[in-house]
Amino acid sequence: MFLQAYNQLMGDREQVIQACEEMRSIASDCSKLEAEIDALNEEIQVVAGLVNQCIKENATTQQSQEEYTKKYNRLVKRYEKAVDRLKKVTAERESRMQRDRDLRIFISSIKEQPLVLETWDEGLWLTLLETATVHADNRIAFRFKDGTDIEVGAE
Repeated sequence: MFLQAYNQLMGDREQVIQACEEMRSIASDCSKLEAEIDALNEEIQVVAGLVNQCIKENATTQQSQEEYTKKYNRLVKRYEKAVDRLKKVTAERESRMQRDRDLRIFISSIKEQPLVLETWDEGLWLTLLETATVHADNRIAFRFKDGTDIEVGAE
């Protein structure tokens, strides 16, 4: 049953590789994330400067402390919002880069494997397989790391 799923997957190897390359290209495109990261870094620098300016102004100019506190708190909130967003966007970029690395390894692995597997190779299987689900009617659904789903009946 496992060999059947593997052989079915590898029978379409070129299609699998092409699909993986397309997924990798889409998944690894971080250009919008990079632009947002640059904008957020700039925003953080600007707001940090405004906070420093606000503090200096309060230290040198007589003003309502209530108004100062409101202005300061608005700036701090703006700064924290930008920092939080930067963390999320940076994590998303890292996630995409990791997915790209995973797909590169998977593609390389697929290219090196024989088209037909006649004996069981646990290491190969673990490299290719993401999940296997056994259904009540003895069918097994295999999901490979490239997103390919193959379902086989029990032998």
